[in-house]
Amino acid sequence: MVREFESEQNIRVLLLLDSSASMGAGIPRNTKLEYAIRSCVMMAHLAMENKDTVGLAVADTDVHTFLEPTGSKTFLFQFLEALANVNPKGEIRWEKTAEYLLPRIGKATYIIVLSDLEGDEEDFLEACKKLRANKHRLFVISPFGPWFETQKYDLTPMDRLIGEAIQDSLVQKRSELFNKLQNYEAASISVGPNDMLANVMAEFQKIKQSSGA
Repeated sequence: MVREFESEQNIRVLLLLDSSASMGAGIPRNTKLEYAIRSCVMMAHLAMENKDTVGLAVADTDVHTFLEPTGSKTFLFQFLEALANVNPKGEIRWEKTAEYLLPRIGKATYIIVLSDLEGDEEDFLEACKKLRANKHRLFVISPFGPWFETQKYDLTPMDRLIGEAIQDSLVQKRSELFNKLQNYEAASISVGPNDMLANVMAEFQKIKQSSGA
């Protein structure tokens, strides 16, 4: 009975990493993409510790990597090798990515999307619609551009005002997108370099707990 109960707590996770060109923005060696990669490694480690199955997809214009969710010990080596070769390029094609993944994922999976969401909004929402229609659950972890793209030099007061206005506009746009994602029961959070890893760990634990409820 104990073993049966534990098996019901296990989750099947696919980490979907956006490797488009916009993800390469940020301070050198601390770009949005590099933080997202570190988050993927941390979540994969947590999943394997919990005996969950975990997989990986890396996509921009095309899907360059797909590792089917597994609990195999050899998975981590493939996983790390795939992430080591990720470079930001192109534009993300969300619906195309969803159509590639759907016949390959199999049974219901918790898809964790790591993306700055700077691609086509309608394309992203259509992909979410298709994934949810096939019983997959979605969670979006989104590095927010202005929080990563801090300049190294001091800004003039005018540049600072312009930057704040742009950020406010992007925050509003992002809030509207997050509201639309609720139509697909997709939870979503914005993260910056100072809190991304801590938030990722906390949110992953919430996913684990909610799946066992």
